[in-house]
Amino acid sequence: MQDTFFLDESENLVLRTHTSPMQIRAMERLKQPPIYVIVPGRVYRRDASDPSHNPTFMQLEGLAVDEGLTVGDLKGTLTYMCQSLFGPERRIRMRPHNFSYTEPSFEFDSSCGICGGAGCRFCGGDGWLEIGGCGMVHPTVLRNGGIDPERYSGYAWGFGIERMAALKYNVPDIRYFYENDVRFLETF
Repeated sequence: MQDTFFLDESENLVLRTHTSPMQIRAMERLKQPPIYVIVPGRVYRRDASDPSHNPTFMQLEGLAVDEGLTVGDLKGTLTYMCQSLFGPERRIRMRPHNFSYTEPSFEFDSSCGICGGAGCRFCGGDGWLEIGGCGMVHPTVLRNGGIDPERYSGYAWGFGIERMAALKYNVPDIRYFYENDVRFLETF
């Protein structure tokens, strides 16, 4: 269903496009909420390389499952994380989206630190940069993980680590992280 790189079409071997499969594995392994996990991993997508996209990147995925979790908890967690990392001046927004494993689902954006939200090449001119996806864990996913969705709810999110670093340090092009230019690397 997702555009990725096939290793061997005859065996249907593909490179993963996201770290979301960790959700079911965490639920199966930990068995009973509360469950709070963060999982990093490399992912691959057939994205065109541009200042804010790369075909391979590191993703950080989080999952929280407990009694009474809401979209408010998700938004509060992500807002706190982003403002702690980028500074309190950064504006945050969540836009409705569709992801298979969450309902409701959102894209999560931060105002651009390069232009302060005025619009530039890095943010595509609109003042915002998508950080990643998030949403409430779909009841079917909870059920498949052996968790009662009538008692427990959860939220999940995933972000590209390179994009977060670009936002943090106002790097105008994430491709710099892969070019091995010593002048760039010495700035860190």
